[in-house]
Amino acid sequence: LIPLPVLADVRPAKFRRALLGTQIDLVVAQPEQPGIAQAVEDAFDAVQRLERQMSRFDRTSTVSQINRLAGQASVDVSAEVMAVLQLAQRRARQTAGAFNPVLGQLTTQADPGTAALTPDQRRQWVAHAGIEALELDTARSRARLHDPLARIDLGGVAKLYIMAAAMEHLDRAGLRGVLLNGGGDVMVSPRADGLPWRI
Repeated sequence: LIPLPVLADVRPAKFRRALLGTQIDLVVAQPEQPGIAQAVEDAFDAVQRLERQMSRFDRTSTVSQINRLAGQASVDVSAEVMAVLQLAQRRARQTAGAFNPVLGQLTTQADPGTAALTPDQRRQWVAHAGIEALELDTARSRARLHDPLARIDLGGVAKLYIMAAAMEHLDRAGLRGVLLNGGGDVMVSPRADGLPWRI
């Protein structure tokens, strides 16, 4: 019983960064692990790098390039972007379109300062929101939208993929007992002290 009060007094290391359109909170239960600060910084950098590739809000992102060249040309994509595009395609087919990453024209109406779509505009964009518009060439690592009015929004699928990548990075760095909270999406790794996480 002697170690219990000591364990209770150990304060976890806490880090926070504004990423993925929310606050990313990272907690390391045992702060005495070596290299924590660098591993956490590298994990946040990895999240930012992937966000810059997959965000439709970043005009230089791969997703924005695909959207800009809709109906014209394919775009080189990284392995990570290809993995998320394939995941999005699978989810769309598994849900018979209930989940659809090709709703970009419709999701933009939720952006700040954007006027709501009229019923006619909504009907117009729905006609160009089919998953079949997204073509993936995995052999050449290229993606395109064959419909010039289709747009991709990976907001419903990219965040957990990116968070999982950050967790893998922390695991490879040797950190144990990590909690990652991305605006309510939570991932954890087992704590070395054997105690449960309180979420």
